[in-house]
Amino acid sequence: MKLLVAVGAFATMTVASAADECLTARGYNICEAAVRIQQKFASSLPMQVSDNVTVHSALVFGRRLSFHAVWAQSNAELTTMLEAGGITKAQLVEKVGWQTKSMICGQFATNAFVQLGGEVEYNYRTSDAVPVATALVDDCPQP
Repeated sequence: MKLLVAVGAFATMTVASAADECLTARGYNICEAAVRIQQKFASSLPMQVSDNVTVHSALVFGRRLSFHAVWAQSNAELTTMLEAGGITKAQLVEKVGWQTKSMICGQFATNAFVQLGGEVEYNYRTSDAVPVATALVDDCPQP
């Protein structure tokens, strides 16, 4: 009996936490907005966003939009390119992070979504499925 009460209390706290995460101070449900944005993107995927990157999926986790993007290069090709350019993997990950933030914050709709409390995450991998970088955008300046 005590176990059932504890499980019930935990389930109630989890639902309450999810609801709290979704509602902004003004009562706007940012999780519903994330679902609407995801649905718009999903219908046009896969989508080539640059010469080297194609977005293959868009998922929603609460207030977070998570995009999964694939680079045209294999891990071996990427490593060769980095070595030829004298760039470390850490430098690449940093550059990918600020470029992703610039892209998200530079678009009115995604900037507004982030300013309302949403998050946008990009997970990048090579063409042979090796993870390269994850970039999380959880703040944007006013446009």
